[in-house]
Amino acid sequence: MSNEEEITANLLHEMAAYYRARAPEYDAWFARREERIDGPTENEPWFTEASPVFAALDGLNMGGHVLELAAGSGIWTERLLRTAANVTAVDVAPEMLALNRARNGDERVRYILADLFA
Repeated sequence: MSNEEEITANLLHEMAAYYRARAPEYDAWFARREERIDGPTENEPWFTEASPVFAALDGLNMGGHVLELAAGSGIWTERLLRTAANVTAVDVAPEMLALNRARNGDERVRYILADLFA
């Protein structure tokens, strides 16, 4: 393994460990409910930026079979299920998939634990 490949492998391992560790707090962070997140005025830009992203995803009206890579805690899976026949949700962190399953608990979601870089 070259030095560059080793650095890349280590970085990917660190990223997976980060998301595994952050899983319990991720949704609170995303929704700006964490104590360490600033108040409503400071958080407004976050919601202003996130709103068009949600609208764009909703506007796609994805039907049929949807493959969601790095599905995480299910924030996006939840929206995909509004129009998709089914979703295959892939993530490297079993903790994130557990949160996704708890949020969506829908028989139309198939969960796959996999490292997308491997």
